[in-house]
Amino acid sequence: MPPPKSPQTQDAIDKGWLRGSPACCDGDADLLAVLTTAREIAAAMSYLHDLDIVHGDLSSFNVLLTSASTEAARASRGFSAKVSDFGLSRCLDQKGRVERATCGTITHMAPEVLERGELSKAADVYSFGVVLWQMCAGRRAWAGLTHAAIVKAVCAEGRRLEFGPETHEGVALLAQACMARDPQERPSFREVLEVLEPLGAALVSSAAHLHLSVSSGRGRVTSGGGGGAGDAAAAGAGAVMGEELHHWGLAPLK
Repeated sequence: MPPPKSPQTQDAIDKGWLRGSPACCDGDADLLAVLTTAREIAAAMSYLHDLDIVHGDLSSFNVLLTSASTEAARASRGFSAKVSDFGLSRCLDQKGRVERATCGTITHMAPEVLERGELSKAADVYSFGVVLWQMCAGRRAWAGLTHAAIVKAVCAEGRRLEFGPETHEGVALLAQACMARDPQERPSFREVLEVLEPLGAALVSSAAHLHLSVSSGRGRVTSGGGGGAGDAAAAGAGAVMGEELHHWGLAPLK
């Protein structure tokens, strides 16, 4: 009897495990859960890239979820993310790229991979940007389009996945940078981690501070729209994201 199939990040997206209310798949994203999962994926990819290995098929279907880890309890997710499926992975040549004829996951492929089959570290970063978009949006990339229509949209029309107004601005900017049309304009996974790690830490710190303030009776935490601790934590984390994006030259500080 085959062992039970491990859940994938796609399962978390489809079933609402990364939403603020798991019972409602249409709710806003749980920012801390999304960032923690994204950091685990980026850390694994950074390790691969340090070895000059490209994954070649990074997607929400190829990131497995496991509860057998000390990381599983972070952000109250009950799981941690593990990059898997290295069947299309390649060692890079001295030019930092490799060409292939085999196909990966169309919805997550960078324009240069779709057009020329050109794999690189930057192509993996593009795929990560798509995964990050999925975790924020709570749905599948390019849903409803055929493979041919996706290739046309990405390569011929230069279209990119768009974020809704509910998405944290800093996270959207990071994902958009990862999905830049020009591979040279995409950050490395080390740079991605330089944003994700302090942002997640700021969210945890802000939320813990606000919880302590409320519990000890030092006053209620409110915001203009009644968003409470979550909004204040996100605002504090947004300042950290802004600093890092400004350092990259990706967005002006306000």
